[in-house]
Amino acid sequence: MALNLIFKVPATLSMSLMCVALCAEPATWQWVSSKQEVDLYKQETESGLIRIKAHTVSTGTISAFIALLHDTEHASLWIDRAVKVEVLAQPSETEFIVYTEFSAPWPLKNRDMLTYSNYQSKTDGSFEFDITDQHILLEQYQQQLKSDNTIRIKDVRAHWQVKALTDTTIEIEYQAFADPDGAAPNWLVNKMVLKSAQNTFVNMRARLQ
Repeated sequence: MALNLIFKVPATLSMSLMCVALCAEPATWQWVSSKQEVDLYKQETESGLIRIKAHTVSTGTISAFIALLHDTEHASLWIDRAVKVEVLAQPSETEFIVYTEFSAPWPLKNRDMLTYSNYQSKTDGSFEFDITDQHILLEQYQQQLKSDNTIRIKDVRAHWQVKALTDTTIEIEYQAFADPDGAAPNWLVNKMVLKSAQNTFVNMRARLQ
């Protein structure tokens, strides 16, 4: 099954990574780029790290999108820098506990995240999927999955929303924030997050068509 990145129904999403509180629409989004049918936006935070928003309209269906998230075995084919995505538990039909590892450029260590995910189908037919690392269900896995070879991503908050525009076209929006921890400077982290979101959405569009 497949959830940074992402982004159980497994979550990966990485995506890289991967905002829930987020779900409150930020006051202002700054446009970053519009390339390959993907629109990127950012919002500054007091920490110096950015929240990101990615948006696209793609060929596909909501069921195909959900199937893509479930296919964790092939998550690395579309979630940028995803090395491993594993569903550890499924507390209910709509809840998932997922472990994701992302590669990092030398000399940085790989990052990993342990997330709780929950999805719901809305009455209007749209699909929403929330990802966070702030949940009591994760406590039993924290030490079990701790590794000296990776650095744990903190404060993961991500939100997917997918709407059907036609029988063969969907609108996809992703909002996310995460703290990769470690010594990497904020300017480098922010640059990598935007690049990862762009690559993930381009790959996702290709997989959905």
